[in-house]
Amino acid sequence: METVNFGSNQIRFTVKRSNSRKTVGIMVDTDSSIAITVPAPLNDEVIKKVIRKKARWILGKQRYFFEIRARFPIKEFVSGEEILFLGKRFRLKVAANGSNPEIRREGRKLYVGLNHTTCLNQKKDEVKGLLTDWYQSQADEIIRTRVSRFSSKVGVHPKVIKVKNQEKRWGSCSKSGVLRFNWKIIMAPVSIVDYVSVHELCHLKFQNHSPAFWKLVSSVLPDYQERREWLRKNAPTLSI
Repeated sequence: METVNFGSNQIRFTVKRSNSRKTVGIMVDTDSSIAITVPAPLNDEVIKKVIRKKARWILGKQRYFFEIRARFPIKEFVSGEEILFLGKRFRLKVAANGSNPEIRREGRKLYVGLNHTTCLNQKKDEVKGLLTDWYQSQADEIIRTRVSRFSSKVGVHPKVIKVKNQEKRWGSCSKSGVLRFNWKIIMAPVSIVDYVSVHELCHLKFQNHSPAFWKLVSSVLPDYQERREWLRKNAPTLSI
């Protein structure tokens, strides 16, 4: 972990060097951690100079995420707590069912059944684990359906679709044609799931964010900018 002082603030960050990187990229995550990706030969002093130059932007991002976390406190995974699924709020109902653990939707409630032998201090971790598995299963099915719907409109067909936990991205596209999606996107409205799906499909034609890439995205989703802005503003809420 590296540090840079800026006024009364200490900015802590990690550095990732890449032989293929041509420019410097700074990522402020929702937990306020900072990662900077740089060309491999760039020396430490130049990196720190870049951090100082972008310090006001970095600190602003950290304040923004702090305010978001204050509005959406850490979940306790107990009955009555709200949780998002496809942009809608569901209320958790946690109960012992005396059989195998399960999750099912009951109207606008998400029922989490636990084995009655579960200890109280294990309950939170078990509920979170069950919810994570359920989300990933739902995301895998829904994202595949949405990608299939838009594939013909974009004029491409991915070789492989993977739904997993991606730390920094909502989606990615490899040069070999593999699309990867962050399962947490399933908490967003389906219109946002569609935006991420189309975005990655378009990368099968353009491995960049050139004007031609955005023109293709726009031809499928004319309002993509509004969807992208919604995701930018609400990204910190899409978490458990």
